[in-house]
Amino acid sequence: MKLELVIPDVIAKSERLPRLAYLLASVLALLLLRRAKDSTIPRENALGVFAALVPTELPHKLMALNAAAIYFALKKQLPLLDSWTGSAGAVLHGVALAKLVRMYHTNVEAKAEIREGMMRLSDIPNEKLWRIGEMTPTRWLSVLLPLPQPMALALSFPGVSKVRTVTYAHVGLLKTTRLKMDVYKHRDTKPYAPILLYIHGGGWVIGNRRLPPLPLVYQVASLGWIVCSIDYRLSPMVAFPSHLIDSKRALAVRGCVDTYGVHDFTDRNGIYWHRDHGENFVKYIELLVMQKKLRNHRDEFEAASPIVLLDADRDARRETVVPPFLISHGVWDTLVPIKDSRLFYDQLVKHRERTKYRMVGGVRDVFLPIESAHHMFNYLVSPRTLAHGDAVCAFLDNLYAKTKHLPRSTRRIAEPNAAAQGVMAWDYRMTAAVSSKL
Repeated sequence: MKLELVIPDVIAKSERLPRLAYLLASVLALLLLRRAKDSTIPRENALGVFAALVPTELPHKLMALNAAAIYFALKKQLPLLDSWTGSAGAVLHGVALAKLVRMYHTNVEAKAEIREGMMRLSDIPNEKLWRIGEMTPTRWLSVLLPLPQPMALALSFPGVSKVRTVTYAHVGLLKTTRLKMDVYKHRDTKPYAPILLYIHGGGWVIGNRRLPPLPLVYQVASLGWIVCSIDYRLSPMVAFPSHLIDSKRALAVRGCVDTYGVHDFTDRNGIYWHRDHGENFVKYIELLVMQKKLRNHRDEFEAASPIVLLDADRDARRETVVPPFLISHGVWDTLVPIKDSRLFYDQLVKHRERTKYRMVGGVRDVFLPIESAHHMFNYLVSPRTLAHGDAVCAFLDNLYAKTKHLPRSTRRIAEPNAAAQGVMAWDYRMTAAVSSKL
């Protein structure tokens, strides 16, 4: 069977329409590429995030589509350059292609900044970090081939698969809800392997366990870890902290990998107010997540905000140790400003200095601003995504090596100014948490 693209007669016989369409497509492409570099867009939506994510993480595939379109135009001998409209479209098309090439180069070279950030801030020996972002032939195949993600990732990380779905809790008073988790592992994973618990994002309102960032899942599982992606009840069916309670069942945390997370429900620094030119963020939290007003329940909003838990006046009363953090955030993120994570990291550094706690296992906190990356950048298979996954794997391996001898507990197991022996479960949803038991 032979497939052939059929062009309607009205288009095939018209010489002006293809040229105008070409000019319009070139202008639209430039506008979308320009928008992808704008991190100040207020009230961003899911469609806008997707429109910015694709050209920054998959520029190589967009260039391939452009090459196919050019080949088609030449083969059909479309009269695109016979007038000023077609010529203008060609010039703009060339500019758009140049921008895509630049985005591709930035994506590939992101490994250098990620590697440098890990070397500067982490306690991991440099010789273990040089391989971050190393692109093998199979990795290039995973990135370049137009395959479904599981098939593409299987080329680079063979032996990893979702082995089962299990129910980890039953919740609810009037109606019982089964909370499930998907379990990913490598076929050669050893017994009693460390566990990465993935708690999906979505503002507590959307998302589910079936949609984790598969590149990261496959990378971590290929190291011999078990990866568990869990469901929890969503708003508006439940209010905070029900989501957190669901996520903390049978969990002992020894470290957190926080990717483009929200750290302050009160927006006390005005990050979202200045971006949105209003109180859209706080109203969203009030209406759907907390289901109560900030002005009447500030203490509860603060209890749900990790950055507030690092305040100086709380340090004297703290009975638990804050776990090591690897915080990463895309610089071009239009949904959650990178300033949110930067402020949280700065507050974390100040907390370490004030309390004089010894690092859990000697593991240092790391903040990685990912240049030219957007929200959810690690969901698509690209060189930058794989480099970020390598950094996460290095952090997790280092964390496990230095804490695997510590006791398993979800309560206080360390004293100030003494050898830290572990940490409690963190009091807020992080994108990922390292668990010592299932």
